[in-house]
Amino acid sequence: MQFIVLLRGINVGGHNKIKMTELRAALSRADFSAVQTYIQSGNIILETKNSDPKKIASKVSEVIQSNFDLNVSALACTRDEIQAVLKNNPFQSDRYEERRQYFALLFTKPNPETVEKTDWKKHPNEELVLKDRVMYHYAAVGAAKSKWNNAILEKKLAVLSTTRNLRTLRKLIELSSTDSKP
Repeated sequence: MQFIVLLRGINVGGHNKIKMTELRAALSRADFSAVQTYIQSGNIILETKNSDPKKIASKVSEVIQSNFDLNVSALACTRDEIQAVLKNNPFQSDRYEERRQYFALLFTKPNPETVEKTDWKKHPNEELVLKDRVMYHYAAVGAAKSKWNNAILEKKLAVLSTTRNLRTLRKLIELSSTDSKP
């Protein structure tokens, strides 16, 4: 079965550096097959006989710990799950620039009470929409100037997350296959 695995916080600002060629080799040695990576920010497509996303994510994190001595969280998703994230994007109208759309994929569903108590202070030119385990974020100011970054979202929601832009999620769908072998 094929999975898209998203790593949290690697190769960001010179921290948690991992070369993708070395990561692909380490994952291949760990019984994953057809391992691909996309850019340096921890986007992996792989195949495995395992069908449990939590076990796959855990194994990927273990491989990184044992090969690179880094504690990195991983989130495993199916192609269909990433397609659903894109389909449910509330910022699909012409009013929103595609290059300003971001998706914080949450490792767990946040506690509804935490969400309700959170101060979702409005910032000019930014919009947030939480749907299930995805925080959709439109930042007309761009990610670098945004008041809502991954660390703030994690703190407010009390969950781990990893953020990708629209182009990256589309590319992962393109690189993944609809006919992977079990």
